[in-house]
Amino acid sequence: MIKCELMRIFKSTKGRLIILLMFLLPLIDFIQHIYNDIILFGSFDPENHPAFTSFLSGSTMGHFTQILLSFILPLYFLLLYADSYTTDRNTGYLKCLIMRVGKKRVLQNKI
Repeated sequence: MIKCELMRIFKSTKGRLIILLMFLLPLIDFIQHIYNDIILFGSFDPENHPAFTSFLSGSTMGHFTQILLSFILPLYFLLLYADSYTTDRNTGYLKCLIMRVGKKRVLQNKI
């Protein structure tokens, strides 16, 4: 059941876009750090080395991408998962699934 839920998320276009956005935001932060510190200012100090660029350390000015990802991340996961439940309920698949495996097991897998 968990494999089915994950495959449903990966096959939907909305799921692919949200997962791509989750990987793209830290990449933008890393590129912004390299561009600002190394290309513009030309400083290659040990404290400005790209290896020390950690996404959660907030090493870029403004921390825009870090704030955007950390505050909106619960909404991303909600968008990924909430659509499957409403689709199952509207199509009647949830009732069939509960009759087949039981309510307890369905709830355990959904949580």
